[in-house]
Amino acid sequence: MIRYNNLNDIGLVTPEVSGEDRYTVDFDALWELNPDIVAWIRFDEPSIISYPVVQGTDREEYLTKTISGFDNTYGAIFLNAYNKGDFTDFNSIVYTLDEEYDDVW
Repeated sequence: MIRYNNLNDIGLVTPEVSGEDRYTVDFDALWELNPDIVAWIRFDEPSIISYPVVQGTDREEYLTKTISGFDNTYGAIFLNAYNKGDFTDFNSIVYTLDEEYDDVW
């Protein structure tokens, strides 16, 4: 089972390693774990958020499943199944559960 903490080591390449002035994502390595991964979401402020985004066959698939396919109360961060996986829709809807309120945001 891959934990989210390990995904940073697998898929996220830091500026120090890449020699570039930004983070990059190794999607080839991530797709070996799960071909449903379509993006990486990352924010530094107000707190660090750094996770892959998956897209399932419907809006419920990743509500209670991790990107590794295991049952989990909090699920995964996921793109609406009806959006294009390359984010070329006019609006792309990304979901996750709010751990504090047990609600989707």
